[in-house]
This record gives sequence, C-alpha cells and structure tokens, in this order.
Amino acid sequence: MRVLFDTSPAEFYPGGISVYTQQLAQGRRAFAAIGVNLLLSTLPAYLQPDGTHGLRHKYRVAAWDTYYMHALLPARARSAGADLIHAPGLRVPLRPPVPLVATIYDVIPLIFPRLFRRRDVIVLSAYFRRIARAAHVILTISEQSQHDIHTRLGVPKERIVVTYLAANAVFAPRSADRVRATCERLGIRMPYFLCVGTIEPRKNLSRVMEAFAQLRLRGSPHRLVLVGKAGPLAAPILAAATRLGLDDTVQFTGFVAEEDLATLYSGATAFVYPALYEGFGLPPLEAMSCGCPVITSNCSSLPEVVGAAGLQVDPYDVPALTAAMERLMTDHALADELRHQGLERASGFTWQRCIEQTALAYEQALTTGRAAPVRTQ
Repeated sequence: MRVLFDTSPAEFYPGGISVYTQQLAQGRRAFAAIGVNLLLSTLPAYLQPDGTHGLRHKYRVAAWDTYYMHALLPARARSAGADLIHAPGLRVPLRPPVPLVATIYDVIPLIFPRLFRRRDVIVLSAYFRRIARAAHVILTISEQSQHDIHTRLGVPKERIVVTYLAANAVFAPRSADRVRATCERLGIRMPYFLCVGTIEPRKNLSRVMEAFAQLRLRGSPHRLVLVGKAGPLAAPILAAATRLGLDDTVQFTGFVAEEDLATLYSGATAFVYPALYEGFGLPPLEAMSCGCPVITSNCSSLPEVVGAAGLQVDPYDVPALTAAMERLMTDHALADELRHQGLERASGFTWQRCIEQTALAYEQALTTGRAAPVRTQ
C-alpha cells in the first residue's frame, strides 16, 4: 500500500496537530514493517514558514490552501502511484484522485462557539464539513471526538476510526537536581503547580487562578506556573492574575522547549488541567509520563486519557478544584500513588499503537472504495 502523507500541518499548526503529523511521518519504518509505504509530501521551498523564501505569511497561507492542497498534492499522488492520501490537517484536497483519509481532532468550535472568535468558528466549521463530505475514513483521537463528529457532522460511525495519541519520548521523569537547575535558569520558584497549553478560555485558567488564590489565602507557599502561548482571546485570562492579587505568585512563561517542559512536569506538585473540553488532552499524558500527579476534568475525553490515575473534578466547580490541589499539597501518600499510577497508565499509549491503528484505517479506506453519504443536518 502506497500512502501519500501530507506533512504541511507540521509547518502551519502549533501544538498537538504538529506533534501528531511529525510522529506519523517519523514512523515510516514502523509503517513499512506492516506493509504501508508512507510517501511524504512536503511544502515547496517558497511556502516554508521560515521567512527566508520571499512570500509574506498571508500569501504563503493562501498558496498552501489553494495551489499546494488542491493542485500540487493531488498531482503528486498521481505521479507517485499512491493508493490513497492522508491529510492530517484541517485542509484537504477538493477532488482527490485516490481515496482520502483525513484527521479531525475535535469539533469543539461547533460545541462551544462562544469560546472562539466568530470568524474562526465559521472557517473551522467549513473545514469540518468539507472533510466530512470528502474523506473515505476520518481518523480522530478519542471516543468522545468520534461521538461528536458523528452527532455534529452526521458522519456514520463506521467511517470514524479512533487512533489514540502518545507522549513523545522526551517526556520522562527528571532528577531533583535537574529540576532545581532548570527552575533556577527559568526564574521559577519552588514549590509550584503547573498548567500547560494555549492561554485561551477553553483551558479554564481563570478558574485555576481562582482556586489557587484560595490556597494562597490559606497560607500555601506555592507558585502557579502557566506554560503556553497566548491565544487571541487571552487578555481576560492574563488580567485575572492582577484582579485576584496574584501578580507575584503567578508566572506566565510563554513557549517552553520540550526538554525544559519535561523537567517542569517532573518538579511540579501537581499538573492542573481542568479544561472545559478536549478532543484528547496531550498535556495530561505528558505529565503522567514524567511522574507528575494530575488534576483534570471529569468530562469530554479527559477521563479516557487519565482514567483512575488522576484526580477528576467538575471544571466549573472552583471549590472542588481548590480541594484537589490542597489534597496533593498535603497528602504525600496519595501524590506518590498517583505518580506510579500515572506512569503505568501513560505506558499504554504509544505511537506504535497509533501507527498500527492508522494502518488499519488505511485498509478500511481502500476497501470502502468511496466515501459513505453524510447525513443531512
């Protein structure tokens, strides 16, 4: 089986989409071992987003969405004799010459449109519906997302295949000396609670800060460290630290390299991730892989990822969140138990497993022959 795999999402999308694309692309040998010849389609030099090839960003994105996706990618599939195309981003060819496999990570903008800019909801909705019409098989990353794609886009469940993600190998426990050295270099005072992810309303960081403020009033010496880039709706979240009187105890680090992030996970009292909704939730899996106790939401896909290896709370319940954080501050036996359970839980999520499930989806796409009809909403 010859599969043309589009690597462009690794260049244009941050976070989980980029990680997923890179990991599958780097798994060519694993694919080959199970009979899949993964042919990588990379962007032409003038579309590379490193800024050295002359095209301004807006023109580069427009060219990616038109010429590359709808003309060049299909042409490459024909010339390479590909049996199918896998598009792991939100953009897919309008008229693929061979069966199409596409990945939809979640449809959260359709579920919580108020958490996104209106124009983003409109654009993403259009992308989702295009994929629903064009793809022979849709890959997604949790059973919750499979359910959402089925109910929100009308895609038959038999066309939606779940392939769980995994943490990268860099995420593993670090020594106490290394934690201290990294914190000193980054200007982070211990002890601390850690949050990781884009600074945006869906991550529920304002409630995390409200819970943390209660701990400070009770005399906690902890700091709160928030790692991640600011999203377009970050301003009220950034302002919450000042509103709650936490300017001296909350630190926004911005982007942190994976090596340092793994060290910060390893040194945290707990990783706090009460997101309002997630298609999978890679950061809790990374935290568990580093032996960090996890506090997360009891909704969407997060129970699928964390299971009994973390504390689950109602993301809207600030007192419950405060109580969970306080438990892991004071109950050292519980914290140790969650560290061990988290490491065991995380070991069950591997990229090899994801690759094997993806290969089965490729076979299904070839067997199906054409996309099944989408139910009219």
